[in-house]
Amino acid sequence: MEKIQYNKLVRDKIPNIIKKSGGKCKVKRLTSDGLIAELCKKPKEEYEEYCKAKTSDERLGELADIIYPVLCLQRHLSLSSLALKTHRANFRGLYDEEIFDLKEELGKHISSLHGSNADLEITTVMTSGILEIAILLAAKDGFTVEELSSQIKEKQTQKGGFKYGYYLVWATKK
Repeated sequence: MEKIQYNKLVRDKIPNIIKKSGGKCKVKRLTSDGLIAELCKKPKEEYEEYCKAKTSDERLGELADIIYPVLCLQRHLSLSSLALKTHRANFRGLYDEEIFDLKEELGKHISSLHGSNADLEITTVMTSGILEIAILLAAKDGFTVEELSSQIKEKQTQKGGFKYGYYLVWATKK
């Protein structure tokens, strides 16, 4: 069996899924600060997958994968819902008028995401922007917010959340 290096945050059920399929893996549990740092990296990884997606259903799944760690990050950093609503109110018109290329703008917001307390204001704005743009991109593909929310919940049921902060170092596949 070939050992593959991953070195990334994975959802809670992934180590058991690997083992049940006959593979082996090494994981480590992240500290709270480590989890926040990795949650900030996760949307970029998922954005790259989104850019490669060929069908609207694949794009919806990847948007769900972008949104979920952002929601976890907001919860871990206790970001203010008032600040998020203010950001949406200030920038919503720009997105509605399609002044920006939404896919490119999503990438910019993700690249600017930081998880340290020093960058809390930036993180608040970026997470709000990521959610807003992801919803708009899903709508462009003909999906409702409810369908996007359902996709997020389905993936959480299948693969778990990020509660345990599992960092997959390596895995083998059978």
